[in-house]
Amino acid sequence: MKIMKYKILVFLFLIGITFNACEGDLEPTIYDKIAPSNFYKTSNDLKVAVSAIYWELKNNGWGPYMVSDNSRFVMNEVGTDEFTMRWDPAGFKSFNWIIGDNYVYGFYNKIMPAVTKATYVIERIKECPVDEQIKAKYVAELRCLRAYYIADLYMLYGPLPVIITKDEAFYPSSENRPSRPTKETIFNFVESELSECAADLPIAQTEWGRCTRGAALAKLLKVYLNEQQWNKAVDITTEIMTLGYALQTTYSDIFTVANEQNKEIIFAIPCVPLSAYGLLWFSNALPPDYKSPIGINYTAWNGWRIPWTFYDSFEPGDKRKLLIKATYTNKSNVTVDLRANGDIGALALKYGEDASNPGQWAGNDYIQFRYADILLCRAEALNEVSAAPTQEMIDLINQVRSRAFDNYDTSARKLTLARYPTKELLRLRILKERSWELWCEGVRREDLMRQGKYIEVALAAGATSASDKNLLFPIPTAALIENPNLVNNPLY
Repeated sequence: MKIMKYKILVFLFLIGITFNACEGDLEPTIYDKIAPSNFYKTSNDLKVAVSAIYWELKNNGWGPYMVSDNSRFVMNEVGTDEFTMRWDPAGFKSFNWIIGDNYVYGFYNKIMPAVTKATYVIERIKECPVDEQIKAKYVAELRCLRAYYIADLYMLYGPLPVIITKDEAFYPSSENRPSRPTKETIFNFVESELSECAADLPIAQTEWGRCTRGAALAKLLKVYLNEQQWNKAVDITTEIMTLGYALQTTYSDIFTVANEQNKEIIFAIPCVPLSAYGLLWFSNALPPDYKSPIGINYTAWNGWRIPWTFYDSFEPGDKRKLLIKATYTNKSNVTVDLRANGDIGALALKYGEDASNPGQWAGNDYIQFRYADILLCRAEALNEVSAAPTQEMIDLINQVRSRAFDNYDTSARKLTLARYPTKELLRLRILKERSWELWCEGVRREDLMRQGKYIEVALAAGATSASDKNLLFPIPTAALIENPNLVNNPLY
């Protein structure tokens, strides 16, 4: 009886609210009563159940893969050279991380249950009387999402015990108190899952926002880079480059509502300009007196900034800098110079304004992976496995840089192999180029970590408490109390 009650509660939690994970055909289906006896019977049931796991990405717009305070984005930008905040809640920006702070444990608290939910739905789908091809497609998507979640938990918190078996998901027990697995255990699981999912997933989906082969491979690439498995990273980029992705001609077009679903985007979380379904970028970034050029009356929290040191680091003429604003017009039609006014940085306006934004929720799809990132990753991985830089590496970087400057091929901005005779020089150049290309895209911490520079950069950026303990985030107190065998990360 207790087990049956648990099952019903899981179904109600997964399915009974709204699970509009994506735009288009992923519409919510409302069920009056849901129980194991009347669900997982039709292909539509499966679609609804799978959409619930996609919803974990967004989670009412404040989700762990959006841009809220406890999102993966903020955790991967804090203390870097390209991002700062006007507030410092509980010492988060200064790296005085404590295990009771929502900024450090919010991602954990949302994504650990999401892994269990994904496992539960995977196992239910396997048992349901639906066409095997339909089941296989949905299982591949869920395994991809689950591996995506586990990989990010690993990169933020280290190896954690996660629910990935049927018995654990169906029959939870308070007696189940596992210790932390080895790094190899988590890596091998994620590698196996994403490799198999990539083979099973289509190159393109009819419904935008669902996992594709490219999405699985892009995440696997990031895992390989994190583990410095450079040869595998090279192989993955080779495969991704055959899937039909292409750079946009104009940098700013990548991030606009008008150009959604462009060929540079590998995986994105679809957003619409409605409460709980949109992107909170502008509310986080803009001051309250900001006058929108297209007439939007923003709910603005005046939080995010681009540090002046990073703003000033761009080369003259770099169009990627145009999306960072040092001045703005306020509602009194006065030009505000942020630097002259003593502000800590410039405005991050990477995503183009959405005319349909009601004031807080923009309809810009939130990009997780894009092709320029892959090309720069390939240049980096090739450099690490080679004795010295090659022309291919330089060409990859130039391919990305070329749209950032006018008359690039005939300008002094075009990189040449002669300027980078050693892999050490090229490594530093790629790290810098990645910051200019991918600023505020939630990749900077990972980039700095694999080059051994995260703590050094954090200290220079003003994170006065930064030390080696900040290479991982702390595990929440509640999780440690619930499972005494779960040991926290070093120095917490």
